[in-house]
Amino acid sequence: MSTTVSPSAPARTRHTAQRQCLVCRTGGPKESLLRLVRAPSGEVVADLAGSLPGRGCYCCLQRNCLAGVTNLGLLSHTFRTRMAPIDRDLFVTDLHHQASQRLAGAIGVYAKGGAVVAGSDAIDLAMAKASTVSGLLVVATDAGDATARHWRHRAATAGLAVHTAGRESMWGAALGRDRCAVLWVCAPRAAKRVEWLLTLAAETAPIHTT
Repeated sequence: MSTTVSPSAPARTRHTAQRQCLVCRTGGPKESLLRLVRAPSGEVVADLAGSLPGRGCYCCLQRNCLAGVTNLGLLSHTFRTRMAPIDRDLFVTDLHHQASQRLAGAIGVYAKGGAVVAGSDAIDLAMAKASTVSGLLVVATDAGDATARHWRHRAATAGLAVHTAGRESMWGAALGRDRCAVLWVCAPRAAKRVEWLLTLAAETAPIHTT
């Protein structure tokens, strides 16, 4: 009795949906861009979760592009209808608040699921036990100099992205504790989402001039 062995089918490459920034026309993966939706009132609404119904367009997370989407002519052409005027400063400020709130909420949820490790001692222990170290580190803007230097060095050694963002009190509140100086987002999908929110919050933050 003979047996015929069929050749293995080649692994399918997962298709990544591409979209184009409304302002600069640069293309990129849909999940890396911010989706904008026309609300029934005629206003443009930022869809940070990517789940709102309706016709949408996309914008990259560059400061100039995020401000540029308030251009009424550009929006009217894109949505093929008259759009309600948008106050650029208010739009960008609201985006910053939304990104910051979602970021804090995401950190809290991910921490409960084990995708975020908080605090220097806990991170040291978790990294020592991990078979591979991936994800990203977040160091609070008001963390001590020694703590910040230590974790930037650890990130560089491990090949991790590191972001300096948020205050210790902000991360502490997200985690249900008083303060937290450093976070390790150790799950790849969680790290990708947190990095996206960090970038959006940074690009919409007020610019302080002296």
